[in-house]
Amino acid sequence: MDTTGSGSTPVIEIANGVVVAAWDDAKIPANAEVYVNRSTDQGASWLASERRMATGRVAGQGTSQQPFLATSGDGAYVLWRELRPQKQPHVHFNIPFGLRQYGTGKPGSGGLVPALDGLGRALIGESFQLDVTGGYGAAVGAFIVGTTTGATPLFGGTLLVGLPAEAIATVLGGVAGVAGAGQLSLSLSLPTSTAFVGLPLFFQLLSIDPGATGSVSMSNGVELWIG
Repeated sequence: MDTTGSGSTPVIEIANGVVVAAWDDAKIPANAEVYVNRSTDQGASWLASERRMATGRVAGQGTSQQPFLATSGDGAYVLWRELRPQKQPHVHFNIPFGLRQYGTGKPGSGGLVPALDGLGRALIGESFQLDVTGGYGAAVGAFIVGTTTGATPLFGGTLLVGLPAEAIATVLGGVAGVAGAGQLSLSLSLPTSTAFVGLPLFFQLLSIDPGATGSVSMSNGVELWIG
């Protein structure tokens, strides 16, 4: 899993059959970093390269130590103690892989906000599911997909996906014209290449709703981190 450096404080957890290991390692002289790797075959094989968790700064321009690893459902979450020059120690957080909701949607008919959630193991070569509930029955809409978060004012709400972005056209199920009846489950596949490990995707549903400001309701966002 790791044959260089001087790893210490290892922790290990299991998330829906995925063995996840985190540790701090002084690969860069005098600067420890927290790394994570994972195995889907009970530890028999691992990703060829572990991931550095402190992605918000340049490697070596700080020290990451004492990782704490937790799992919930299909995802993994890492906390650690971070030291940076001329700054007090802070606790930092990252997601090696998983899906989670973020942001606030925009209500439609009946004051109801469509809810978007994500399920599945967010691993290369596997599939995950986006679930919509509480939308406008049989509404035409689109999943907005991007690689960054956003906060763009749109139709009286907020587009939570950064631009540029793509759109996946869809139609909600449920009884047509009934507030809160709209629902949908969409299955999507992740690429198989390890080049995508560590990259994020962000999703939000926009749908036609005559009871919404600007006739468009918006769900919350879902962020996915590929592992």
